[in-house]
Amino acid sequence: MVYGFDIKVEFYDEDKYFWVQAESLAAAALLADQAAQVGDTATEARYWNDYDRLWAYSWDHFVDHKWGAWYRILACDNTKYSNNKSSRQRVQSSPAESSRQRSTIIPWAHAMKY
Repeated sequence: MVYGFDIKVEFYDEDKYFWVQAESLAAAALLADQAAQVGDTATEARYWNDYDRLWAYSWDHFVDHKWGAWYRILACDNTKYSNNKSSRQRVQSSPAESSRQRSTIIPWAHAMKY
């Protein structure tokens, strides 16, 4: 997921930032939860599917499986620019906060897949 696009709906920043993925994960989980609360199972399933696909993508490309943490920025082809990880402040405010939000709503069975 790229950072943004312009009024012509063309990407103006094709780099991929870790915090965009983290916040999108939280949004998908929150939307799935809201759909479940109103009994819309089709929409709930759609958002959990979005969540699963984005988590799999993030796990494959953003997470440093050897040393931990998320790579800060990837190029549009998913190559990393460097081994730099996100700053401590940003880590605390995005993936950690997104994880906190998700942990309050993700059903145990769904979370166990990871």
